[in-house]
Amino acid sequence: MHEPNNKGRNYRPPRALTRRELDDALGDYPPIMSAEEAARMLGISKSTLYHHVCRGNYRDAVRRSKPLVFWRDRLARSYFRG
Repeated sequence: MHEPNNKGRNYRPPRALTRRELDDALGDYPPIMSAEEAARMLGISKSTLYHHVCRGNYRDAVRRSKPLVFWRDRLARSYFRG
């Protein structure tokens, strides 16, 4: 059976963030971040961030090395995408 769409007839998906919007929101963080900085930016603990990376989240935003390195803009997009 078809499930009803609660978003309504005029629903439009949110548009992608622009470069300026990202810079305005995340300007306090460097473009390349450590795990500590990335966790602080996302508002999660470092162990939760490591858990997400182990599950395969943020693949396009992380360089798996020792230590992990995160690209700020890619991480923000990946995080908010869900």
